[in-house]
Amino acid sequence: MKSASRVTLLMILLSFVACAGFAEKSRMESFSHIFDAYEQALRMGNYDAAAKFLDPVSLHGTTPDIDKYKNIKVFDIKVTNVKVSDDGFEIKQDAELQYFLLNSNRLRTLRQAQTWRYKPDQEIWLLESGLPKF
Repeated sequence: MKSASRVTLLMILLSFVACAGFAEKSRMESFSHIFDAYEQALRMGNYDAAAKFLDPVSLHGTTPDIDKYKNIKVFDIKVTNVKVSDDGFEIKQDAELQYFLLNSNRLRTLRQAQTWRYKPDQEIWLLESGLPKF
């Protein structure tokens, strides 16, 4: 009888570990999709859509001035130096954005430190560090 209860306890513990691993994998896959959509919005010049990925709490009641982005065309985004927090709810990464000012032919580069945080109550990743400051 003790053997059966040990096996049951072991199975329960293994299922908890498996669920935790699955949840973390699911969160990371969700981040990948969210970041891809954010990157696409920047590349397409759809800064209204990009602003929807911002964490309203980190904006402190302000909204980004989207008009100042109208003259900017993002050409490329490269992500480097990605760090995931121990709990898997925060991602800090450095992004290098190459962009044009539409009224000039000069390619420019901007480096931005990004902080993304997972909001479990909403099941979404939000950008705390704001839109790029071109």
